[in-house]
Amino acid sequence: METLIPIETDKEGNKVVSGRAVYEFLSPLTLYKDWIVRKLDYNFEEDVDYTLVAQKKATKNPRNPMTTIVDHVMTLDMAKEICMLEKNAKGRKAREYFIKVEKAYRDLVPSQEKVWKELTSPASMLKIVQKQIELENKIVELQPKADFVDYVLTSENAVPITVIAKGYGMSGTAFNKLLKQLKVQYKVSNTWVVYSEFDNLGYTVSTTQPYQDPISGSVSQIPHTQWTAKGREFLYHLLKKQDILPIQELCSTKDNN
Repeated sequence: METLIPIETDKEGNKVVSGRAVYEFLSPLTLYKDWIVRKLDYNFEEDVDYTLVAQKKATKNPRNPMTTIVDHVMTLDMAKEICMLEKNAKGRKAREYFIKVEKAYRDLVPSQEKVWKELTSPASMLKIVQKQIELENKIVELQPKADFVDYVLTSENAVPITVIAKGYGMSGTAFNKLLKQLKVQYKVSNTWVVYSEFDNLGYTVSTTQPYQDPISGSVSQIPHTQWTAKGREFLYHLLKKQDILPIQELCSTKDNN
C-alpha cells in the first residue's frame, strides 16, 4: 500500500496521524492555523479526538534558526472526518487511504472477541486443564525431593554421616561402607576421608572430638569427617544415579505408582 500520509502509533497503541501531515497532503489555500481552527469547530474534543504537541522547526531566518510550532495529533476517525469535510478528490483519496490502513491493522491484530473465543473454545480449555494436571503432578513428584533438601541438604552446618544415613533408612556404618563401594571415601586410622578427587571441592570438613581412654584416663582428640551442604547435595545426586533414594522420596514415588 502506498504511504500517502505517515501513520504513527501512540503510547497506548492507537493509530494516529499528524494534523500538519494531513494538511500538507490536502493542500488547502489557507494557512494551517486558520485551517485547523475551522476544522476544530466540528465538535472535536482535545485529548479525545486529538492531542496538542509542540514541535521545533527550522526557519530560514539566520537570527532565529528555530521556531516552535503546534501540531494536532489526531485519531484516524478525526482524520477521516476532516478529509470528508474537504469535499474534493484529495479529501476522498485520503479518507479511503485511512480506511484501508484501519482494515489492514484490524486484520493484523485479532480482536479481543476473537481472542476470547479462541481461548474459551473446548479445545483450548481442554489443553489448559491438561497442562494444569501435568503441573500438579510435577509438583507432587518434586515435593518429596524438596522436603528432603529442606531437611538435610540446605542445612548451613556440616553434619555427621549418621544424619545423612538416617534419611536413607541406613546406619552410619552401612552408609560409610556404601560410599566406600562407590569410591567416594576410604578409611585411615579409623577415620573416613574422601578420595583426593573430592578433597578440595568443599564436600567435607574435618572436626575433632575429645576422647578419654577408659584405662589410662588420658584425653585425646579424635578426628571426624562431616559433610557440608555442598557435599550432601553431591551425595544425593550420586546415590540417585544408583537408584538409591531417601526414604521419604522413595515412599512418595511408590504411592504415585
